[in-house]
Amino acid sequence: MFPRSDGQRLSTLREPTYTGANRCIPCTVVNLVLAAALAVAVAAVWPPLAPVVALLSLASIYLRGYLVPGTPTLTKRYLPDRMLAWFGKPTERSRTDRGDRGPRLTTDLGPESALREAGVLETVPANEADEADGTRLSSEFRTAWVDALEALETADVADGVRATFGDAAETTPVGGDLTTVVDGERLVGWETDASLRADIAAAELLATRDADWETLGGPDRQELLSTLRAYLDRCPDCGGTVELTESLVESCCRPADRTVTAQCVDCGTMLLDVGERA
Repeated sequence: MFPRSDGQRLSTLREPTYTGANRCIPCTVVNLVLAAALAVAVAAVWPPLAPVVALLSLASIYLRGYLVPGTPTLTKRYLPDRMLAWFGKPTERSRTDRGDRGPRLTTDLGPESALREAGVLETVPANEADEADGTRLSSEFRTAWVDALEALETADVADGVRATFGDAAETTPVGGDLTTVVDGERLVGWETDASLRADIAAAELLATRDADWETLGGPDRQELLSTLRAYLDRCPDCGGTVELTESLVESCCRPADRTVTAQCVDCGTMLLDVGERA
């Protein structure tokens, strides 16, 4: 049996989860600062040992991605969101500001329950269930939604936004996304024009089907609309099939984020793109 080369030995020490393409540059910088501080502290006590400490620290950061053992776990658990924001990491607030594209799809059945009560969603019989949660649009609402989308004129969208979010709501394109400023403060956003039109058409229908609609504020209405959009199976732009996908996005500094997207497989139009803490 041939002895291992130096490269093979190093590969067994390397942690690929936090190095190479997965290396977090801000975290690496912080660890380098810690390494320098540690070397300075050691030099003050015993100067000959400082170079050794510095070399071992750099080796640890290079091979493992961090200096302090357990750093990723400790960071995910204890690092404040304000500090994560300094590192450019997504926090609860930055996700809301970036999206406020409605609710996150969660296992909380609050929105689904309200939509079921309104006759918008229905439970799929066990022998027919194609979807993981056994829920789908009722055939009556699906037909009405498709018809409302086809009849929706561009000029009606602005009126629909004001009817849904208040007379002060104003829709403008910002950064490639469509956003609505409500009362000059709260920001609501949609991934595409198609997702906006889908919500406005659905809002018009919910106003006559949901007994609580008139009592709901803008955030609650947006929660219902975004949850509902996850069940839209046809693209408002081209009529193609909409595919709902779910993935986990790992981060060295945060618990995994669950991302749910709904996108047309034919024209690529994005209808939903939301994330939540897994």
